[in-house]
Amino acid sequence: MVSCSAIGISAGRHYKQRTDGIRSFIDAFRLAKAEIVFKNLPLADVYKELESQCSGMAKDFFKKIRQKAQNPKSFTEDLGDMLGSDLKEPERAEITNIMSVMGRYDSTNQAELIDKSILRLEEYYKQAQEELAKNGKLSSAFGVTCGIVIAVLLL
Repeated sequence: MVSCSAIGISAGRHYKQRTDGIRSFIDAFRLAKAEIVFKNLPLADVYKELESQCSGMAKDFFKKIRQKAQNPKSFTEDLGDMLGSDLKEPERAEITNIMSVMGRYDSTNQAELIDKSILRLEEYYKQAQEELAKNGKLSSAFGVTCGIVIAVLLL
């Protein structure tokens, strides 16, 4: 019963982590835009600010970015691996795309690109919230129910 419940709760937690992760990246990119446009900070300083001011999945990601930036040989190839497995492929691709163009254009163009990416991430966030509401509790309840059924059958 306990193991089935744990599996169900773990599946439900995945939906919550995905939703929280997307939200943390939306907030991080808004902050990045402000740092780039208003403070005109170099990209390395922007990453440092993001690491210190963000939370959750985005904080971990930007920490890895700063560590990897010291050895930038395969930087863009490793971006997807740094995101972990909680995000779906379109979300990972959006974050990878924006990270691969940051620092390559002037601040106005970067702000436009960041805004477009934030809009797409907000759409993914809404989808993730809907999936969390629909499937998050269902997964947990299904796991607990399966555990109870197995326990009853074993009795």
